Amino acid sequence: DIPANVGVLEAPNNFKDKGFGKPEIIISEDDETADMMIQVGKETPEFQAATNRLAKFVSQSDDATFKKDFADYLDLEAVVDFLIFFQLAACSDSYDKNIEYTTYNGKIWLPIPYDLDSTWGLNWDGKTEFNPEMDMFATGLTDNNFENFKINTLLNRTLKNFKPEIKTRYQELRGTSLTPERIIRMFTDYMNEVSQFNYEREASRWPGIPSKFFTFQKLRSNIIKRFKVTDFVISNMKDDSSESF
Repeated sequence: DIPANVGVLEAPNNFKDKGFGKPEIIISEDDETADMMIQVGKETPEFQAATNRLAKFVSQSDDATFKKDFADYLDLEAVVDFLIFFQLAACSDSYDKNIEYTTYNGKIWLPIPYDLDSTWGLNWDGKTEFNPEMDMFATGLTDNNFENFKINTLLNRTLKNFKPEIKTRYQELRGTSLTPERIIRMFTDYMNEVSQFNYEREASRWPGIPSKFFTFQKLRSNIIKRFKVTDFVISNMKDDSSESF
């Protein structure tokens, strides 16, 4: 059985939670007017209390407390990795609703990437391309700023207060497994596993698939662009954690 104070939450399309941006977050298993929907777990007083404990911390703590006590509420490495993935893959539909938040003990939470149909420059409907040179953090370092990112209080406060940690982690990943060549190779291996024959059968069965314009060549080009943008933004971010939020 799942303990009463743990589970997985997801924000619906109304963006009412604003990334734990208010001290009380209404959760529900079936009421879509709630702030967040329960994907795993039960609508219990214990799970509600665990949610509001995090919400009060994120929405009401000052910056010094947010940074000092972060580990009592959230898994910093998980949130940092989520931010890096969000920026690099251009997760344009994952700034609020397409994130799941889970806690395994009612105290420590971490974000989970979810519903990744809007990544690497493809929009959610598959019909149009998202700007592959967008700064998903909206830092102002480029002319392309993803303003919707500012909706999520948790992610914005983490970015503001943990820039050195984000830089260090990104440099670590870039020096090992996180390279454009490796990402392109992963896509190539997957496509080869599916095979051209099966792709053609799929296209024949569903001729109205809108994303046929998004070719492997375009994907490869976008991956390279995303690494350039992410390298530039993260390396040039200034630590402004001493400023007021």
